[in-house]
Amino acid sequence: MGWHAARKLRKSLEAFADVIAIELLSAARALAIREPLTASPATAAVSQRVNAVTGGPGHDRWLSPEIAAVAELVRNGELLDIARRYVALS
Repeated sequence: MGWHAARKLRKSLEAFADVIAIELLSAARALAIREPLTASPATAAVSQRVNAVTGGPGHDRWLSPEIAAVAELVRNGELLDIARRYVALS
């Protein structure tokens, strides 16, 4: 049963990374639309990286490749590393 539970956990974590990617993509788009209002330095840096990978807001388009690109940034920890540069975690 342990092997099966581990596989289910892995699938759940993969799906969770996709959910986080969708949330980050939505937040980055919202921040871009709300300019000239500014976000905190950490949020702005993460948002800039997400928009650099996805192209930012624009015309209607298929979002699956953009979600996959942001999910990869979540999975490899790049966005977390960017946020850590600005936030002191104890």
